[in-house]
Amino acid sequence: MNMMKLAKLVVAAALALTFVVSCGFSSHGTGVSYHSVNGYSGYNASSDPVLLLLSLFIIGLYAWVLRLPMEESRGFVTAGIWLRFWAAAVDFLFATLMLMPWLGLIALLVEAGHTGHFAWTVQRQPAQDGDGLLSFMLVLPGMLSLLVYFALPLYLKRATPGSILCGIAVRYDTGKRPSFISSLGRTALGYVALCGCFISIPMALSNSEKRMWQDKAFGTRVVQWSD
Repeated sequence: MNMMKLAKLVVAAALALTFVVSCGFSSHGTGVSYHSVNGYSGYNASSDPVLLLLSLFIIGLYAWVLRLPMEESRGFVTAGIWLRFWAAAVDFLFATLMLMPWLGLIALLVEAGHTGHFAWTVQRQPAQDGDGLLSFMLVLPGMLSLLVYFALPLYLKRATPGSILCGIAVRYDTGKRPSFISSLGRTALGYVALCGCFISIPMALSNSEKRMWQDKAFGTRVVQWSD
């Protein structure tokens, strides 16, 4: 068994474990949120020790996958749009579970510092002064971290766990390693293409290489292993 096949089995097992743990063993939600509508505000912060352990496991999986070099000698064909979607969905799930338990824990520790009592979940309506600012200060770096999750493998010319599972890879037309800023830009434009999928997907399907906006802008193509 070659390394990529082993990695695919490991990622599949990790995905199954993620569903089992998230649905069967976690007693709390996770993350931090603030909302204010028509004068009514609310604040929620939560984490879970089981999800924190799961997050550490996923972080280790992500770090291991980043160490696997792409097999340049393998054959490739153009990857389908739906295959790319499922790879992105798996990665988004992993990235969310990597980040959200820790963002929630930070918010709970801040709350414990104010009240002198720690709880795994905090909910209140109306929200207190400072809740909105704390949520923003945690959510913003969380969103940036999501960008980095997808951009770092591009910069290192490596695969994400989702792309390993679905057997796809991003290849640059020049064959050269991109800059980190370029990798961030392609990832950000990918989010834009996803939001505008009713336009971007038909446009991608109209060309033989199925290139999305981010592929055309940054000279990349998404391919599927053919052997």
